[in-house]
Amino acid sequence: MRRVLPALIAVVAVVAVVAVLAACNSSTGPDADVTGTWSGTWVTTIPAGPTEPWSGTLAQSGTAVTGSVSCQGIETYTVTGTNVQNTLTLVLVGTLADTARFNGAASANNGVSASGTFNDNDGAGCFSGYGSWTGKVQ
Repeated sequence: MRRVLPALIAVVAVVAVVAVLAACNSSTGPDADVTGTWSGTWVTTIPAGPTEPWSGTLAQSGTAVTGSVSCQGIETYTVTGTNVQNTLTLVLVGTLADTARFNGAASANNGVSASGTFNDNDGAGCFSGYGSWTGKVQ
């Protein structure tokens, strides 16, 4: 019995340490809440294009993200998607019947910002083709 008790205490201690480490293991830091008024830029890389401005408003509830984005005042997009552990997955449906998909990473360092890539194979609207985007809550 004397040998079993120290072994049992060691096992309990190891389990406790593993549980604490698992709870603390977050490489992305706290999730950024992407709620706010945004502005940023986007550039189409395929086909090559100029850097253009965009603006919008996003709201986050849990991991769900909704809102609207205006592209150069030409087209408005309805936004739906998620922010899971600072990984953004957004679908933008435009008034010109095109659909753009944005993927990226959000950060709460020095204010809320995000950047990533997009694609829109519809051939209509602002975000046509493939490219990159960046933005920040104002």
